[in-house]
Amino acid sequence: MRIIQLLPTFSVGDAIGNEALAVNQMLLDLGYKSLIGAANVNMRNGRKMNRMIKIISSAEELYGNDIIIYHFSIGHPMNQMLKYCRGKKILRYHNITPPEFFEGYDWIAYDSCRAGYEQMAELREDIDLCIADSEFNARDLRKAGYTCPVRVLPILLSMKEYGQKPVWKLLKQYRNHGTNILFTGRVVPNKKQENLIDVFYYYKKYMNPHARLILAGNVDKTGLYYRDLCKYIERLELKDVVFTGYLDFKELIACYCLADLFLCMSQHEGFCVPLVEAMIYHIPVIAYNQAAVGETMGHAGILLEDNDPLVAAELTHMVMQNKELRNDLIQGEQERLEYFEESRIKKKFLQYIQELMG
Repeated sequence: MRIIQLLPTFSVGDAIGNEALAVNQMLLDLGYKSLIGAANVNMRNGRKMNRMIKIISSAEELYGNDIIIYHFSIGHPMNQMLKYCRGKKILRYHNITPPEFFEGYDWIAYDSCRAGYEQMAELREDIDLCIADSEFNARDLRKAGYTCPVRVLPILLSMKEYGQKPVWKLLKQYRNHGTNILFTGRVVPNKKQENLIDVFYYYKKYMNPHARLILAGNVDKTGLYYRDLCKYIERLELKDVVFTGYLDFKELIACYCLADLFLCMSQHEGFCVPLVEAMIYHIPVIAYNQAAVGETMGHAGILLEDNDPLVAAELTHMVMQNKELRNDLIQGEQERLEYFEESRIKKKFLQYIQELMG
C-alpha cells in the first residue's frame, strides 16, 4: 500500500506544495511508502525535480490499494481523473477562488475556477473523506453535496523552515530607516492590492511620509490587473510601492524580517498562510475580515469589519505609534500560533489517514 498525494501542479514555494512536502516527509519518517504525484512540476531557478515527486498522467499509474490524498484548489483535467482512481480517496480542499474576481482581467483563470466548482461537485460521490483547511472551506463542500465525513484541519506548516537565514539580494535597499508595510501573495484581483494601495496612500500622505508598501509575490507584468494597478499608482502620484515579483523562500523570509506591519485587504482567502507567517515573525497584523481571514486570525491582530481605507490607515498609524498596543498584538498572535502547532496537525492528519486504513 502506498500513500500518494496528488495535485495538478507542484510548485516550489507554493503553500499547497509546501504542505504536500511536509505531509510526505511525515509519512516517510513513520515508515509509510509515500510519494507526491503531479501532472506538472514547476521548479524555479534551475532546481532539479525532487525524487519524491512523480509525474502522473493517468489513473492506471495508481494501484487499487493506494490511499490518495488529493489537493484540490482549481479546475484541472486531473480532477476528473480522480474519479477513475480505484484506491481510497481523501480530498484535501484548499478552496477555489470565485471566478467572478477574474472577470475582465484573466479569462483563463476565470474558466479554470468555474470548472473547479463544477468538478468539485462531480466528485462528491467518489470521495471517502474530506479534510478542509478551514470551516469556511468545509461549507463549500457541504454546499456541493458532500455526504462523506468532512474534517477541518489547518494547513500543515513546517515551522523549522521559517528559521532559515534570510537572503536579502534585491531587498537589501529596503533595510534603511522608514516604515515597511508588507503584504505577501500573488498579484491577482481577489487579493485586492488596489485596496492596499488606497490604505497606503492615506497613511503615507497624511501620517507617515517615510513609509513603503512592499507587495511580495508572483506578478504577471503583462496582465491587465497589474497594468491597472500601475496606472492607479501613477494617477495617485504615489511613491514607494514595491512589486517584488517572484521570491524564493529565503528572500520571502527577508520580506518578513523587513516588515513593521502586515496589512491584508484581501476579499477572498480559503485560509491565508501569510497571516500565520506574519505571526511567526512577530509582525502585528491588520486584516480585512472576509472569507476565512477571521477564522485564521482567531482573536489575534486587528480585524477590519469594512474596507474603509482611511480607517485602516489610522489604525496602521496607531499601531506604529503605540508601542504597548504593538506589543499586545504580537503577544496575542504568539498565543494564536498554538492553534497551528505542527505536531498537533501532523497527529490529526495521520489519524484521518488511518481511518481509511481500517
